[in-house]
Amino acid sequence: MKEAHLPKSDILFLLVGTNPFPNLISSLTRVKDDGLIHFFYTVDQENSQTNKVFERLKELLSKKKPHCRSTGSIIDKSRVNKIEEDVKEVLSRTYSYNPNQLQRIELNYTGGTKVMAAGTYHAFKNFAHSQAKDIFVLSYIDGEKEQIYYEVLEGENEKYVYEPLRKLEGDYSISILEISQLHDIPLKENPHLEIYDSQLAERFFQLFIDPSEEEYQSHIKFLEVIYSDMVHVSDKLPNNKNKANELIHERLLSLNNPIFESEYNPFPDIHSYRDFSKDRKLTYQFKDYLSGFWLEDYVLKVVLELMEENKNIIDVHHSVKPNKQSSKDFEVDIVLLKKYKLFSISVTTQEKEEEAILKLFEVKERAKQLGGDESGICLVSLCRNSNVLEKEYKNIWDNDSPKNTLIIGQDRFKNIKQLFVDWINE
Repeated sequence: MKEAHLPKSDILFLLVGTNPFPNLISSLTRVKDDGLIHFFYTVDQENSQTNKVFERLKELLSKKKPHCRSTGSIIDKSRVNKIEEDVKEVLSRTYSYNPNQLQRIELNYTGGTKVMAAGTYHAFKNFAHSQAKDIFVLSYIDGEKEQIYYEVLEGENEKYVYEPLRKLEGDYSISILEISQLHDIPLKENPHLEIYDSQLAERFFQLFIDPSEEEYQSHIKFLEVIYSDMVHVSDKLPNNKNKANELIHERLLSLNNPIFESEYNPFPDIHSYRDFSKDRKLTYQFKDYLSGFWLEDYVLKVVLELMEENKNIIDVHHSVKPNKQSSKDFEVDIVLLKKYKLFSISVTTQEKEEEAILKLFEVKERAKQLGGDESGICLVSLCRNSNVLEKEYKNIWDNDSPKNTLIIGQDRFKNIKQLFVDWINE
């Protein structure tokens, strides 16, 4: 199959599924700015009402492509004959031959159920053969391969070509915030991307670059003691944030943990919690940092560096979770958006394999909710052996080669940046 670039279509038909991301890509890149997009969506009694997804897509497209019309109609999701009948009726009233203009009519059947895809595909192809004057295109987005496949019907001629998603033409100035809104997951509008203390994060991270087994266990012991202290200073804090910060500061200054004068302390210049941060108050943020957020901040620093170096990364969001008005339970540590793909990263200072695996499964589910099955997922943890985590992951998912998945344990910290580069460019 050859690579080829196809001009944008005059009319684009789309199947709306629970994941709106493929529809958004098609809407922004596969139809003319003054064209028509028609969505096929479902309404039933099983809470899979994709008409709501359609309405959110329509609202976003009204801002992104204000001169492009968006319409929609209900389609059956499980009866092929009814689907074909409904699609034929919509095609007949939407399309009309214009002898003065060669038109391109396209169906992208990536979304919806498999039955919907099969029914619309056959109805569209049969209709195309009955209208030999214009060009009809069937397209499908393969998110894993990051390509769009075309079946072009022009009279009696048919050809099959593909195009890399990165080469699609279109204004792709979308954000993670907008994608989350399509999923009805309202996020905070201003993601916090500042690194709290890059030097401190670096110092902790360097402890786990190629340590011996004895050093590794010693560092883990040191972190466990610190974590226990952070839990202690968090006990019975007042609701008022300022008062809580004052109390945390007082408690941390008064703590005199013998761990700092023991063999477990890897920092010769640290003799108390005050020494970790001499120029700022020891607040909630500092407490959380020592509890494990230092690793999340280090990973965020690496991701932001990659964003500067790789122009295909168009957005990064940290601590992705619904705003206070939402009742949805959803959180991902770091999400980045490549031009046509979402990547979700979970970060934990857990060194126990069983706990880390749970984090991996959690981020896999969250990534699917946000960007579909083809989303990239990554786990960064303090587990000593990355291969053990990979083996467990493969055993559970019955897959010899986990797709779009990156697992970074402590033994891979030395190459963390290059591992991210390879994963994003996979």
